[in-house]
Amino acid sequence: ATAAASVAPPMASTAGLEAFVPGRPAAPAGPLPQQLPRRLSAALGRRALGSDTGSSAEVRVPSFLVATITAAAGATLFSRKKSQERRFGRGPSKCASPSIAAAAAGDAASRDSLLGSSAAATLAGSAGRAVLFDCDGVIVVSEELHRLAYNQVFEEFETSTVWSEDYYDVLMNTIGGGKPKMRFHFGREGWPASKLGPLPETEDTQAALIDAMQDRKTEIFEEMVASGKAEARPGIVELIDEALGRPDLKVAICSAATKSAAQKILASILGQERLAKFDLLLLGDDVSRKKPDPMIYILAAERLGVEPTSCVVIEDSKIGLDAALGAGMPCYITFTESTRSQDFSKAKAVVADATKLVLADICPL
Repeated sequence: ATAAASVAPPMASTAGLEAFVPGRPAAPAGPLPQQLPRRLSAALGRRALGSDTGSSAEVRVPSFLVATITAAAGATLFSRKKSQERRFGRGPSKCASPSIAAAAAGDAASRDSLLGSSAAATLAGSAGRAVLFDCDGVIVVSEELHRLAYNQVFEEFETSTVWSEDYYDVLMNTIGGGKPKMRFHFGREGWPASKLGPLPETEDTQAALIDAMQDRKTEIFEEMVASGKAEARPGIVELIDEALGRPDLKVAICSAATKSAAQKILASILGQERLAKFDLLLLGDDVSRKKPDPMIYILAAERLGVEPTSCVVIEDSKIGLDAALGAGMPCYITFTESTRSQDFSKAKAVVADATKLVLADICPL
């Protein structure tokens, strides 16, 4: 499997930090714990952030008091009452700030420059923990459906390409994402002529072919899912329900699958009501680099406001393990038939399926 790439952290999201930004209006009337962070912000100004700047008229409040009050407020604010920001398809952050993920991973200078040491300590103290689930191979048995969908689209586009089970196992466990798989394959085996025209020789024509094939493959895959061909892996729905019921945990899905396909299969397996309880869904369209690159997990920690070391990842493959480890997160493996022989020596535990995982052991109360 390809080693996890070294990647510069993405730009930070402000999600979860708005309560601490000076100058924002006070929160509207509501339960006191939900008002506290913004009221502190309005009352304390930059001093709540540990900044050395600001007028002498600003109130000085000990950082431990800020941390204590905001942590208590955060426990209510970020528990089972989900923010409107937690929805399908929220794109990558475009905030031009230093990366919180880098700070959480241990870059104290970056953290202090962004927030000030007091606020960094407050964020770390109140961030909590998170469980991050992969989708294909972890939540749903879908690898064979993907392979069949690719072969159907290759035929429809009048190419001679066919991916066997053994060959697709190699692709699936080496390269994340459908377009990168096709680009890798055609780059090595040769680009095919298709119903779109002769052999594509330029980057633009190659990209156009891959885009068209991937779009059609997604349609075929969604039709398969709608027909009931996808099924949940043993024990995973129960594990997810237990995690969603824990007020001390944030729960997310991080998948390289295209957004449209992932939404269809997750809705089919988990149902919309359960999906609405997740704190975050990060899908293939949300990141520019696929697993084994750690980008998706770094971004998840950033969006959730949880330190990477406080996140636990559930994966099924070596490339998923490499992505988690590259983000500084412990990883538990529920292997599949196609991944069982891979090197999982750096995983926290390796089991056949989620029935062998105990949430209280993974994230002790």
